Parts: sequence; structure tokens; C-alpha cells
Amino acid sequence: MMTKIGMLVAIILLATGCGKQKPVDGRPPVYPTTLTVLYHGEPVEGAIVTLRPKEGTTAAYGKTGADGSVKLTSFDPGDGALAGEHEVRVRKVVLETVPAPSPGNPDGYKIVSETNEVPDKYDKFETSGLSVMVEAEKSNRLSVELVD
Repeated sequence: MMTKIGMLVAIILLATGCGKQKPVDGRPPVYPTTLTVLYHGEPVEGAIVTLRPKEGTTAAYGKTGADGSVKLTSFDPGDGALAGEHEVRVRKVVLETVPAPSPGNPDGYKIVSETNEVPDKYDKFETSGLSVMVEAEKSNRLSVELVD
């Protein structure tokens, strides 16, 4: 005969799906993903990286640090990326600016040039030729090497 505590535990397990959690707010599950970007064998600092899943609609993105790595974000900072294959785009732009004060913004600046410090082909998913595989149920440490 089942005790009251045993019955309560059974009801809780049935109600919660035996420990299986639903994604937050109906979001698809994401998995911790760190991506390192190298160019000429050196880490690329300050690059904006975007992963676009081949299946699904939720991209992951982030900005690389001094070691060329970034913890990717899909929904919340550093939460990761969807499982599956992703196309990768990388952009590192340096802006040249000059002072351009205006009545509403006395400390304003005007952009006079924009230089991408990695080859332009990496700025578009269609031309980058880069892809990575994010695996479910694990922490992913991935890397891409940019070439001229």
C-alpha cells in the first residue's frame, strides 16, 4: 500500500515530467558554446561573431575577447547556441571618426571610414565558408581559423 508521502512524490513526478524541464518561456534549448576566432594563427580580439543555425531561427552572437574567444548568446548573456550545424560570420570593424559637435550633441562624432580587419568574405554567411557543429547536452568549445 502506498503511503501518503509516496503518493505525493508520485504526483509531483508526474506533474513535472519526471525531471524533464521545459524550455524557458517556450524557447528552444541552447547549450553552452564558446567559439575562438584565429586569423594568421593569432586570436582576433573585438570581432563580432554570429552563428546562424541551418535548422531553426535562433541565432547566437557575441564579441571576442583578448584571447579570441566568446561565450555565445542566444537569449540570455552567455547562454549558448542551439544544437546542430551553424553557419558562421565574423566581422571586426574599426571606425575612424572625427569630432562633429552639434547643438543636441556637443561631444558628437562623425564616421569618416570603416575598415574590416578580417577578409570581407567572412562578413556574410553566404561567402564565409565557415560552419560549426553545436552538440546537445554538452559544453561546446569550438574554433574557426580565418585565412586570406
